[in-house]
Amino acid sequence: MVIQLRPFHSNTKKRLIKSPKVYLSDTGIVAALLQLQNFDQVAGHPVFGTLWEGLVLQQLKGHFPKLELSFYRTNHGHEIDLVLMHRSRIIAIECKASAAPALSNGNYRALDDINPEKCFVVAPVSGGYSMHKAIEVVTIHELIEKIREWIH
Repeated sequence: MVIQLRPFHSNTKKRLIKSPKVYLSDTGIVAALLQLQNFDQVAGHPVFGTLWEGLVLQQLKGHFPKLELSFYRTNHGHEIDLVLMHRSRIIAIECKASAAPALSNGNYRALDDINPEKCFVVAPVSGGYSMHKAIEVVTIHELIEKIREWIH
């Protein structure tokens, strides 16, 4: 019922947040506890972004149970929601609950810190597209396929 995500510790001199992030693994239970009864209520609630992030995390853990997942955050607020490690290779994943996702300055700085091989922004969009030279916006299904290709 509870997923604990450990922080990513890169070889950096940045002051990092070291306490784990905790998620309730069932987004339906979270919505019910908040008395959110339909999608419109969920989409308009401040918790929507957190529920989206939890949903992406659940899907990744379900499809890739052996991959090492963590998050990255400095004390200055530079962050990436999910960091995947596989054979010393890194993928950064930012979860944005928006049909027109945008990265913050803190996201770009975090990407500079961890220097991932790939970066994906997972959003509730109808299809993926390139956001920036090394950053792709993807659906959850596209993310799973791209990670499947990346690990093989």
